[in-house]
Amino acid sequence: MKTQSKDVKLKGEVVETVECPVYETIEELVELDPALLLGLVNRQTATDLANAARAKYREAVPGKGKKYNMAFNLLPTITFSDGSTGLQKLNECATLEDASKRKEALDKLLMSAEVQAEVEKALSERGA
Repeated sequence: MKTQSKDVKLKGEVVETVECPVYETIEELVELDPALLLGLVNRQTATDLANAARAKYREAVPGKGKKYNMAFNLLPTITFSDGSTGLQKLNECATLEDASKRKEALDKLLMSAEVQAEVEKALSERGA
């Protein structure tokens, strides 16, 4: 058996780090108290079944982070209404003289109507 460090968070901040056992063989598990072992297996089985049932009713809506990454990945494939490509627009953002404005310009570009239309199109094609 080995252990693995796990951060314990409270309100998004790490309050403690605990060492969790990682069982590597059946022989190590057999040494556990049978009641404890049954409890762990039954609890995880119930959790997995409930999560699977819940997933059937959950809408598969990607979050802001996923949409942002998708916009960034689609950017090179987009041709804008002014005729410039996504790569050209990205290059414009990256070469701004004021470094503090680069991220702001990139965010504005990725949230533009043209890029977001491509994101929505890609999501609808994927069935998300």
